[in-house]
Amino acid sequence: MTERKDQPSLRVIDGGRSPRLRAEAPSSAPASAPASAQLGLPGMAPPRRALICATVAVLEVDGLDALLRELQVRQIVDLRVAPSFLRLGLRRRELVQRAEALGAGYLHLAALSNRFAGETWDAVRYRERLERHYLDNLEAVKVLRSLVDEGPVLLIVAEGSSLEQELLVRALEDVSPDFELRQLAGA
Repeated sequence: MTERKDQPSLRVIDGGRSPRLRAEAPSSAPASAPASAQLGLPGMAPPRRALICATVAVLEVDGLDALLRELQVRQIVDLRVAPSFLRLGLRRRELVQRAEALGAGYLHLAALSNRFAGETWDAVRYRERLERHYLDNLEAVKVLRSLVDEGPVLLIVAEGSSLEQELLVRALEDVSPDFELRQLAGA
């Protein structure tokens, strides 16, 4: 663990091969972080190499502009099969313009989208297909990992995508493990 001079040091609980995980919840909602997670402190920006996972529902509740500013996001990466921001009252072009005005880029990384959801009820087979999918798309994984190195990345994921996130994080770690994962409440 490295200490940062500009922020108080935190004790990080590592969970196996996973990078450090910080779960954040709005003050009115109970934190439901896994046992291996550490809660983030309010007002603490993520380190430069951070992957911040959220759903559009979280963006709707917390506010896109506020999250981008507070978390100092440099890139928004959308992993959904069919991105839509109508829930936020925005078209994709409008979201891109707002993100750029706040200093962040937008990328729909379709190669890493999960096209297997609902194809099988067999959990083992589903996991194997996703693992193979990330191996087959290693170049896209490397692109995402390089974006994480350039600054905090807001990763927009589908609702209920915890297995996808777990396997994607493992694939990113295989490329380079030096980053922090932050899970926003509800993602």
